[in-house]
Amino acid sequence: MFNELLPGVGMVGGFQVVEDLSMTEPGEPYEVRRSWKERLFSRPWRPMRATRTLVPQVPSRKVILFGQKIIAHPSVVKEIKRQLAG
Repeated sequence: MFNELLPGVGMVGGFQVVEDLSMTEPGEPYEVRRSWKERLFSRPWRPMRATRTLVPQVPSRKVILFGQKIIAHPSVVKEIKRQLAG
């Protein structure tokens, strides 16, 4: 019933499960080489800085229990459903 009304909402074990894409956390930072175009035409102008650091967002493994609702990232919800089914 909930899947028809709202995408990302379902029932598991009597709990309403809400999938939230914003439940992420910072991953391991890594450096990327900057192109000459980026080095010369970006602000603030720092052409000698050859690399920049990127921090990817990875799915959070945390699960929030709020009354009869479970809020988690969709990959975590998929894993919970798989473990309960098998």
